[in-house]
Amino acid sequence: MVVSQDYWSVHMSNKSKDWLSEQNVSIIEDWPKYSPDLNLSESVWGWMSNSLAGQIFESLDDFKAAVKRQWDLITDKYLQSLYRSLPKRYAEVIARGGAMTKY
Repeated sequence: MVVSQDYWSVHMSNKSKDWLSEQNVSIIEDWPKYSPDLNLSESVWGWMSNSLAGQIFESLDDFKAAVKRQWDLITDKYLQSLYRSLPKRYAEVIARGGAMTKY
């Protein structure tokens, strides 16, 4: 398995790197330092955040229930569209010299 990680200190700790190595997980080493536009989970969380914006929750349980409802609305089609967008995302990041993109 190969994963990409940002340079958050938790991801870059020796303990984290050692655990991934023990699990035979390779890390893409030359990843941009800050790359939310290449992280598909950021797009999912952005969608969820937008869909919950403006709502008022009476309790933490109400909030958790709303997040779960939104999570359950995520379709395979949406996730596949994000995955299919990766080549364009990579090309745009390269073209912009690593600068932030529209994603």
